[in-house]
Amino acid sequence: MFNQFNERATNVYVKTIDKFYQKTQHLKQEQSGVTAIEYGLVAVFLTIFIIVVFTSDDRFTHQLQLKFATLASYFANFQFPN
Repeated sequence: MFNQFNERATNVYVKTIDKFYQKTQHLKQEQSGVTAIEYGLVAVFLTIFIIVVFTSDDRFTHQLQLKFATLASYFANFQFPN
């Protein structure tokens, strides 16, 4: 019984991979599909980067807050020359 389940699961997996491969080949042939995939990958990697940077430790966010505070005070005290 386990072998039948394993065989069915393998068949479903192979069919799913085959369908995915066919769809990606179709998108690969279309230039607009390739561009959409590239933008999608950039969005995914940017999201992962943001999650990792802002959840890893507080040192980065603290330094970022300090830099923005420094910039804010600089612009608050800035006076145009006459």
